[in-house]
Formats: sequence, C-alpha cells, structure tokens
Amino acid sequence: MAVQQAEALYASFANALNAGDVPAILMLFEADGQTVPQPGQAPVMGVMGIQEGMEGCVALQPHIQYGETKVIQAGDLALLRGQWRLSVPGPEGKPMDVHGKSAQVARRQADGGWRFVIDDPWDGAW
Repeated sequence: MAVQQAEALYASFANALNAGDVPAILMLFEADGQTVPQPGQAPVMGVMGIQEGMEGCVALQPHIQYGETKVIQAGDLALLRGQWRLSVPGPEGKPMDVHGKSAQVARRQADGGWRFVIDDPWDGAW
C-alpha cells in the first residue's frame, strides 16, 4: 500500500525495519533511489543496492524509533529530516544503541503515494 503522506514515510520505514520486512522497505524507495548504508560510505543505488544494504541491517535485528521529525514539501517533492534511535542486540544480550539524524528526499508518485528518492540516515554523523 502506498504511503499517502510524506510525513508517514518514517513510521512506515520503522514498521518495516522493526518487522525485518525487506520487501516492505524496498517499496518505500523509487526503483532508482539511493541510500547511504554506513557513515562515510558512498550511496548505493537502485533496488539491488538498497536491498543488499537493508538485508545487512535487518540481519542485526534492529529496533528503530524516530523522535522529532520535520517535513518541508514543495509540490511533488519533500525534504524530510529526523532524529532516530536504533537498538540492536549486543554481546551477552545487552542492547547496543546508536542514534543520529537523517535527511531524505521523497517524491509523490503517479498513484499519489510517496517514496524515498535519496536517503541519508547518517546526515548528522559527519
């Protein structure tokens, strides 16, 4: 199901990631979209690159929560900024937390839904 408001992309991403649902994550991206898999790495592009990066992330069994988010929309484009906290199981069962700020560009699709075009979850890491 298409995400009908740009503001809902973060919740949809969190639900898919927390469920370990890579196909649902991929549906949130345009076919030629891109994401930065790790801080300092070059973006990966297209469905195959995004899938590989997300499969690696899902393998860690993460749980993500978004804090403050902001969306600036201009017609069929939106700039999203958010604060997130990611928890993954660590050694000896103790969770490890990572947090940061992200920036994304999304575009309204022909069906009225929104998808990510550019995803930089590490925007605050440089």
